[in-house]
Amino acid sequence: MDEQNRYERFNEITFEAYCKKAIDRAILKVRQRQAARSKRTSAVFSMCRA
Repeated sequence: MDEQNRYERFNEITFEAYCKKAIDRAILKVRQRQAARSKRTSAVFSMCRA
């Protein structure tokens, strides 16, 4: 039974790490998109002011 609990705990830890990595990547992608959008908006705004 102890072996089964260790296996289940290992699966839980692995799954939690997988979920955390997926969330971190999603957050990073959003931040990169926001930064790119900000750059484009800033460039368009400066062209309009010129």
